[in-house]
Amino acid sequence: MIGCVDHGNSGRQRANELQAGLVQLVILCHKRRLRTISEKKKKKKKIMKKQYMSEHESMQTKAIYFSKL
Repeated sequence: MIGCVDHGNSGRQRANELQAGLVQLVILCHKRRLRTISEKKKKKKKIMKKQYMSEHESMQTKAIYFSKL
């Protein structure tokens, strides 16, 4: 009887440890994914900013060109 209870406890403990490990893994993966998502967003923002700036500059040069005409 005692052996069974002991075995049950060790089994439960092992299960808890496994679960804790899984939770940590999930958290790690989630953090990593979040980081990559935020990096992608930042990159996208940078690209958008570059495009906007280039469009804006081309508009300015066009405006200067037309004002000279």
